[in-house]
Amino acid sequence: MADISALSKISERMRIHRRLVNSTDISTSDLLAFSKEVSSATKESTDCVKDVANYATRINEDLAKLRQLIKDFTIQIGDKMKALAEAGLFKDISDPPYSGGVGSGNYLAEHRFSSDRFDKQRAENLVLLQKIAEQQQELQRVLCETEGLITKVEETGFFTLGDFDNINGHLNQWIKGLETAEEREERKRQEEERKRKDEEEKKKRAEEEAKRKAEEQRRKDEEEKRRKEEEQRRKEEQRKKDEEARARRNPEKWPTYIYDRQKHHNLFLHGICCAVSAITGGQGLEKDDIVCAALDSHIDLERYPKNKDEVLISSLIQIKPKKGKEIKLELPMKVYIPIASSSMDNRETVVKVSMNDQKWRFVDAKEEKPRGIKDRDALFVLIEINNFQSLEVIVVSRPKRENMKVKAAGGSFEPTIDKNVRIIVPSGCFMNDTGVHFKVDKDLANRAKADKQFENIKIATSLHGIEFDDENLQNIEMEIYPDLHKIKNVSTHQKVIEKCRNKLVTDMSVIHIATRLHKDGKIQDECLEDIKSKKTEGMKARRLLEEFKSCDADQFTAITEALEKENQGHLAKLLKKTMEDIKNEEANTGSDFVGESDNMELQMVTSSQHGDWTVMKKESLKDFPDGVVISLPAKGGTFDIMGLIVPKGMDNKAISRIADLLYRQSYQFDAKLIVRQSDTDPSHCLVRCVENDKSIDAADTMKKQGFQKGPPDSPVFGICDGEEIIIKLEGNLTLDADYKVVRLKYYNLNPESASASFKIDVHNKKAQSEAKAFSGELRYNVGGVDQGPPRCGSVVLSIPKDEELHRFAPLTLDVPVKVAAKYLAYQLPMRPTPNLDDFYLSLVDNSRSKYRSIKTRADKEAETGTAREICEVFIKNWASQRPKNENKVQTISDRLYSFSTEFAKEFDMFMKPFSMTNGILSNNGIEELSKHIHDKWEAVAQNLGIERDDVEAIKIDFKDDDKRAVRMLDKWRISDSAIKKGPIIMSHLSDCLKKSKCSQSALKLVMAKT
Repeated sequence: MADISALSKISERMRIHRRLVNSTDISTSDLLAFSKEVSSATKESTDCVKDVANYATRINEDLAKLRQLIKDFTIQIGDKMKALAEAGLFKDISDPPYSGGVGSGNYLAEHRFSSDRFDKQRAENLVLLQKIAEQQQELQRVLCETEGLITKVEETGFFTLGDFDNINGHLNQWIKGLETAEEREERKRQEEERKRKDEEEKKKRAEEEAKRKAEEQRRKDEEEKRRKEEEQRRKEEQRKKDEEARARRNPEKWPTYIYDRQKHHNLFLHGICCAVSAITGGQGLEKDDIVCAALDSHIDLERYPKNKDEVLISSLIQIKPKKGKEIKLELPMKVYIPIASSSMDNRETVVKVSMNDQKWRFVDAKEEKPRGIKDRDALFVLIEINNFQSLEVIVVSRPKRENMKVKAAGGSFEPTIDKNVRIIVPSGCFMNDTGVHFKVDKDLANRAKADKQFENIKIATSLHGIEFDDENLQNIEMEIYPDLHKIKNVSTHQKVIEKCRNKLVTDMSVIHIATRLHKDGKIQDECLEDIKSKKTEGMKARRLLEEFKSCDADQFTAITEALEKENQGHLAKLLKKTMEDIKNEEANTGSDFVGESDNMELQMVTSSQHGDWTVMKKESLKDFPDGVVISLPAKGGTFDIMGLIVPKGMDNKAISRIADLLYRQSYQFDAKLIVRQSDTDPSHCLVRCVENDKSIDAADTMKKQGFQKGPPDSPVFGICDGEEIIIKLEGNLTLDADYKVVRLKYYNLNPESASASFKIDVHNKKAQSEAKAFSGELRYNVGGVDQGPPRCGSVVLSIPKDEELHRFAPLTLDVPVKVAAKYLAYQLPMRPTPNLDDFYLSLVDNSRSKYRSIKTRADKEAETGTAREICEVFIKNWASQRPKNENKVQTISDRLYSFSTEFAKEFDMFMKPFSMTNGILSNNGIEELSKHIHDKWEAVAQNLGIERDDVEAIKIDFKDDDKRAVRMLDKWRISDSAIKKGPIIMSHLSDCLKKSKCSQSALKLVMAKT
């Protein structure tokens, strides 16, 4: 312990005890605490006093030891002085004159000695020893005074300044005894000299130091200046770097790259594919680093699995790195996608992306126009994206969703937009937390009511849609509370509550209303507590409405007043208006009961992954019998649900079809099919499916493209965005291509996707011989499943015939004349008589001018120029110039008799079946025979040798078997194969009928006419 520490500790303890003395005036309540504080302070002070006392004791002991050491040292000095004195101060004291020592005899006392006999060194030593002895004595006196002061302090506890003065006096005296006056003077002189030299040296050093410091300061100043300049330069460089880095990272400073479309025809935003803004340099992006493409063909758009309620409002944008490397930027790039305006209410714009050909997913987006786009009406959506090797982006408009999150641990949730639904997700249904998107279409009932095809069904729920971001691994339960409107045999007030139940459940602030009703005494304590105990707002609301299941006028008034007082006047107005509507309806038409009855039942229908609708198994809820629970199957991901009240026993397939119609009706456009043929080539067709409001403009565009002619437009039909139209040709026209089906994909955004150009051809040119043009039907159907009108139908297309097909105008001549001409043309060129020219002259009554005229015409019209063809044409042209009522076959027979009776008789026998009176091959004869042939006509045609193309043509021209048989017999009776049979033509016909297994009545008829 140091002296200062000892004194400091004593002072601190004194301060603490003074404070305790000043704190004696305390209350009784604080006495215990004060007592503890005093005890603690006393103990600490006791320990301190002990430490200091021990320190003082050690000092006294050390002083006593020091005093003893000094005393012993003084005795030693005395002994040395005594020895010097006894030795004497003379040199050579052993000589006889000097013996006897210093004091021997008077001789020595009075005798003078020379200085060289004086031992100066011994004398000086004696002086020094005497001085040391005096110093030690004085020091002993100082120690004695100091010991006395300590003893006094220990015994009395005080001391005086005089005590210190005595000690200081002896101490100063001891100090003075340390040197002589001369020594002090010399010491002072030396000290002054030393001080002078030191001062000079100090001054010199100071000057040198000042010079050095000045030089050092100058050097430091220069270094500081250079340092500051360097620091300033470094700071400026860093500032520039930071500024460049900030500017580089600031999206407002990023360049905007505009990527154009590959094609610029009638696409929105002047052919812009997309715009990209990204950080540059280092880990940044330059324009040429990526390639962007806008895909609009239906084949490309099918890459996105679109729901029927979605409408594409952008092209499919594809972005890929030019060098195939992954795009990995320091900051996400901004991608601006041009979109078409979506003006429909209650819809939202969402962006979906597929990165590296993975599953499509939602990304955050906002409407924002990129810098550099001057078109004020241009619309873009902005997304931020990074770390991809390939990217596909598409923007759709769809009904607004309520977005929620479901944890991997599962749970239940109730959408705020419709509290008549509760979703229960089991634990482990999803691997991670996943997003849920819930839609409600509350206008489904109104649309169904306005359509007569749904008059036998009622809508029990809104159209609900649930979409999970990830695939559900387990079944999900869905509680639904249908709008059954069970209002049969109940009061008018209860009818109002039931009709408005679902609206009340969704919109009512149930706790406020229940508290108000409880305060007004309309519900009991137990009811209020039960309402509060329910898990969801919807369950609370349904529990409250249970109290009004037998609602009377007072209860009705109570709930409307509660709604008004709790700022829910819109619901009170709804109840009152519904009351007025029900009273008016019952006054005019009676009860409007809707719901389950003996003849009606509730069916829940769902569609998973936008697929077919299925009737679901349902179970009633215990607490609310009107509610049902259904199970949404695992691995669905996307579900649409609706509840229908249908006649009992209705087939599930019919129910599913109704659900499909209702669903499509919710999201379809009114469209029509326009079919046009080229003005210069009728076989070239252009077909387009367009929105009805745009059909006139579309037809004008087709006209400008050279497609003006064509059938009337199809009736207006409904089609959803992305649905397919399948087109086929039937009748006598076919597609002039390897494919026989045309598929159009309708996208409202891109009308070109629902258009096609194709060539058509005649299936059988032998068919439709009596028509001026070949014709067929273009049949269309929306989707792969057969639809009812107007979503299916047909239009008639035609291709004009060539003029040469009408050259002989065969219908102007009767059958006997045509048969006679063909028979004679076959026989006469092979016979020696009659000579052809002689026979021709006989027909024109030997008029050579008529002969030359008809012969010249026949030579021109005969394509092959053979004698047989010229003969046939000559006889037909001759017959066409004869009088109308003349029996031309009889005239020919008479002329033949003039040349050869045998041949004339042969001719008459052949022509007998063609007799117009009763011949089996006359017009009347084949019509009668065809009724007995009926459905055997095709077999008869095959046995008669009619070509297959002719048979197909007959099928095209006629739909009735009897008419087909007539056409077949008519074609055969004037065919070359029939003519060649000659007189045995009837036996040949009879044999063919037998082979074809025709009826006996047909055979008998032929025999009777032979």
